[in-house]
Amino acid sequence: MAKRWRIKTVEPQKSIVANARTIISARLQHLYSCDEWAQSLQNINELHQMRICAKRLRYSMELFEFCFNRRLKKHIKLVKRIQQLLGIIHDCEVMIAFLRNWLPPSTNSKAISERVPPARAKQSAQERKGWQLEQAILELLDNRSATKAAAYSEFLALWNRMKKGGFKESLLKDLAEALRDESGRGKAS
Repeated sequence: MAKRWRIKTVEPQKSIVANARTIISARLQHLYSCDEWAQSLQNINELHQMRICAKRLRYSMELFEFCFNRRLKKHIKLVKRIQQLLGIIHDCEVMIAFLRNWLPPSTNSKAISERVPPARAKQSAQERKGWQLEQAILELLDNRSATKAAAYSEFLALWNRMKKGGFKESLLKDLAEALRDESGRGKAS
Protein backbone atom coordinates (compact mmCIF):
# COMPACT_ATOMS: atom_id res chain seq x y z
CA MET A 1 0.00 0.00 0.00
CA ALA A 2 1.19 3.50 -0.73
CA LYS A 3 2.81 5.05 2.28
CA ARG A 4 0.52 7.61 3.79
CA TRP A 5 1.66 11.16 3.92
CA ARG A 6 0.78 12.54 7.28
CA ILE A 7 -0.76 15.98 6.96
CA LYS A 8 0.46 17.80 10.02
CA THR A 9 -0.67 21.30 9.16
CA VAL A 10 -4.42 20.70 9.52
CA GLU A 11 -5.59 22.98 12.29
CA PRO A 12 -9.06 22.80 13.86
CA GLN A 13 -9.16 26.56 14.44
CA LYS A 14 -8.78 27.22 10.70
CA SER A 15 -11.73 27.21 8.34
CA ILE A 16 -12.81 24.06 6.55
CA VAL A 17 -11.76 25.64 3.23
CA ALA A 18 -8.25 26.35 4.57
CA ASN A 19 -7.91 22.80 5.90
CA ALA A 20 -9.39 21.30 2.73
CA ARG A 21 -6.84 23.25 0.69
CA THR A 22 -4.05 21.89 2.90
CA ILE A 23 -5.26 18.29 2.56
CA ILE A 24 -5.90 18.43 -1.18
CA SER A 25 -2.55 20.15 -1.82
CA ALA A 26 -0.73 17.43 0.15
CA ARG A 27 -2.55 14.66 -1.75
CA LEU A 28 -1.70 16.39 -5.02
CA GLN A 29 1.99 16.58 -4.07
CA HIS A 30 1.93 12.89 -3.17
CA LEU A 31 0.46 11.98 -6.57
CA TYR A 32 3.05 14.07 -8.40
CA SER A 33 5.84 12.45 -6.37
CA CYS A 34 4.96 9.27 -8.32
CA ASP A 35 5.71 10.89 -11.68
CA GLU A 36 8.93 8.96 -12.37
CA TRP A 37 7.01 5.68 -12.06
CA ALA A 38 4.53 6.72 -14.73
CA GLN A 39 7.10 6.57 -17.49
CA SER A 40 7.36 2.77 -17.72
CA LEU A 41 4.86 -0.06 -17.69
CA GLN A 42 7.60 -2.15 -16.08
CA ASN A 43 6.91 -0.23 -12.84
CA ILE A 44 3.73 -2.22 -12.30
CA ASN A 45 3.81 -2.20 -8.47
CA GLU A 46 4.67 1.48 -8.40
CA LEU A 47 1.86 2.27 -10.83
CA HIS A 48 -0.50 0.56 -8.39
CA GLN A 49 0.88 2.81 -5.64
CA MET A 50 0.24 5.77 -7.92
CA ARG A 51 -3.35 4.60 -8.29
CA ILE A 52 -3.74 4.63 -4.52
CA CYS A 53 -2.38 8.19 -4.43
CA ALA A 54 -4.83 9.23 -7.17
CA LYS A 55 -7.66 7.61 -5.22
CA ARG A 56 -6.76 9.54 -2.07
CA LEU A 57 -6.61 12.81 -3.99
CA ARG A 58 -9.91 12.14 -5.73
CA TYR A 59 -11.71 11.18 -2.53
CA SER A 60 -10.33 14.23 -0.73
CA MET A 61 -11.55 16.48 -3.54
CA GLU A 62 -14.96 14.81 -3.55
CA LEU A 63 -15.23 15.10 0.22
CA PHE A 64 -14.54 18.84 0.18
CA GLU A 65 -16.14 19.66 -3.16
CA PHE A 66 -18.98 21.54 -1.47
CA CYS A 67 -16.44 24.11 -0.21
CA PHE A 68 -15.19 25.05 -3.65
CA ASN A 69 -18.30 26.11 -5.55
CA ARG A 70 -17.89 23.58 -8.40
CA ARG A 71 -14.26 24.58 -9.01
CA LEU A 72 -13.10 20.97 -8.49
CA LYS A 73 -15.43 19.24 -10.99
CA LYS A 74 -12.98 19.22 -13.92
CA HIS A 75 -10.09 18.21 -11.66
CA ILE A 76 -12.03 15.34 -10.12
CA LYS A 77 -12.97 14.09 -13.59
CA LEU A 78 -9.32 13.90 -14.70
CA VAL A 79 -8.07 12.27 -11.49
CA LYS A 80 -10.93 9.77 -11.67
CA ARG A 81 -9.88 8.77 -15.20
CA ILE A 82 -6.24 8.41 -14.11
CA GLN A 83 -7.38 6.22 -11.23
CA GLN A 84 -9.59 4.12 -13.53
CA LEU A 85 -6.83 3.53 -16.08
CA LEU A 86 -4.32 2.58 -13.40
CA GLY A 87 -6.96 0.23 -11.98
CA ILE A 88 -7.41 -1.46 -15.36
CA ILE A 89 -3.64 -1.89 -15.65
CA HIS A 90 -3.45 -3.44 -12.19
CA ASP A 91 -6.46 -5.71 -12.76
CA CYS A 92 -4.96 -6.95 -16.03
CA GLU A 93 -1.62 -7.62 -14.35
CA VAL A 94 -3.32 -9.64 -11.59
CA MET A 95 -5.28 -11.63 -14.19
CA ILE A 96 -2.16 -12.26 -16.27
CA ALA A 97 -0.30 -13.65 -13.24
CA PHE A 98 -3.32 -15.80 -12.36
CA LEU A 99 -3.62 -17.19 -15.90
CA ARG A 100 0.09 -17.94 -16.18
CA ASN A 101 -0.22 -20.17 -13.13
CA TRP A 102 -2.72 -22.31 -15.06
CA LEU A 103 -0.32 -22.99 -17.90
CA PRO A 104 1.99 -25.97 -17.78
CA PRO A 105 5.68 -24.99 -17.50
CA SER A 106 6.31 -26.56 -20.91
CA THR A 107 3.97 -24.11 -22.68
CA ASN A 108 5.92 -22.09 -25.20
CA SER A 109 5.08 -18.47 -25.66
CA LYS A 110 4.48 -18.47 -29.40
CA ALA A 111 1.64 -16.31 -30.57
CA ILE A 112 -1.64 -18.23 -30.71
CA SER A 113 -1.77 -17.98 -34.50
CA GLU A 114 1.62 -19.72 -34.70
CA ARG A 115 0.68 -22.60 -32.42
CA VAL A 116 -0.24 -25.81 -34.17
CA PRO A 117 -2.24 -28.48 -32.38
CA PRO A 118 -0.55 -31.85 -32.07
CA ALA A 119 -1.71 -34.46 -34.55
CA ARG A 120 -5.14 -35.68 -33.45
CA ALA A 121 -4.34 -39.32 -34.16
CA LYS A 122 -1.63 -39.24 -31.50
CA GLN A 123 -3.80 -37.54 -28.86
CA SER A 124 -6.29 -38.85 -26.40
CA ALA A 125 -9.53 -36.92 -25.85
CA GLN A 126 -8.12 -35.61 -22.57
CA GLU A 127 -4.95 -34.37 -24.28
CA ARG A 128 -7.04 -32.54 -26.90
CA LYS A 129 -9.12 -30.90 -24.14
CA GLY A 130 -5.92 -29.92 -22.33
CA TRP A 131 -4.56 -28.35 -25.51
CA GLN A 132 -7.86 -26.48 -26.07
CA LEU A 133 -7.82 -25.21 -22.48
CA GLU A 134 -4.23 -24.07 -22.93
CA GLN A 135 -5.26 -22.24 -26.12
CA ALA A 136 -8.13 -20.53 -24.31
CA ILE A 137 -5.81 -19.42 -21.51
CA LEU A 138 -3.31 -18.10 -24.05
CA GLU A 139 -6.09 -16.16 -25.79
CA LEU A 140 -7.10 -14.62 -22.47
CA LEU A 141 -3.47 -13.76 -21.77
CA ASP A 142 -3.20 -12.04 -25.14
CA ASN A 143 -6.45 -10.16 -24.49
CA ARG A 144 -5.45 -8.99 -21.01
CA SER A 145 -1.97 -8.01 -22.24
CA ALA A 146 -3.48 -5.96 -25.08
CA THR A 147 -5.97 -4.34 -22.70
CA LYS A 148 -3.18 -3.51 -20.25
CA ALA A 149 -1.05 -1.98 -23.01
CA ALA A 150 -3.96 0.11 -24.32
CA ALA A 151 -4.86 1.35 -20.82
CA TYR A 152 -1.23 2.24 -20.15
CA SER A 153 -0.96 4.12 -23.43
CA GLU A 154 -4.10 6.13 -22.62
CA PHE A 155 -2.93 6.70 -19.03
CA LEU A 156 0.51 7.93 -20.10
CA ALA A 157 -0.93 10.27 -22.72
CA LEU A 158 -3.42 11.70 -20.19
CA TRP A 159 -0.81 11.99 -17.44
CA ASN A 160 1.64 13.80 -19.72
CA ARG A 161 -1.14 16.05 -21.04
CA MET A 162 -2.12 16.91 -17.44
CA LYS A 163 1.48 17.79 -16.59
CA LYS A 164 2.04 19.87 -19.72
CA GLY A 165 -1.40 21.46 -19.48
CA GLY A 166 -0.80 22.72 -15.97
CA PHE A 167 -3.26 20.50 -14.09
CA LYS A 168 -1.34 20.87 -10.84
CA GLU A 169 -1.04 24.63 -11.14
CA SER A 170 -4.69 24.99 -12.12
CA LEU A 171 -5.88 22.95 -9.15
CA LEU A 172 -3.67 24.88 -6.73
CA LYS A 173 -4.93 28.16 -8.22
CA ASP A 174 -8.56 27.10 -7.78
CA LEU A 175 -7.87 26.12 -4.18
CA ALA A 176 -6.19 29.47 -3.49
CA GLU A 177 -9.04 31.41 -5.12
CA ALA A 178 -11.60 29.65 -2.95
CA LEU A 179 -9.59 30.58 0.13
CA ARG A 180 -9.40 34.23 -1.05
CA ASP A 181 -13.14 34.22 -1.73
CA GLU A 182 -13.77 32.92 1.75
CA SER A 183 -11.50 35.57 3.27
CA GLY A 184 -13.29 38.27 1.30
CA ARG A 185 -16.69 37.10 2.53
CA GLY A 186 -15.41 37.11 6.10
CA LYS A 187 -14.25 40.75 5.81
CA ALA A 188 -17.50 41.83 4.18
CA SER A 189 -19.56 40.51 7.10
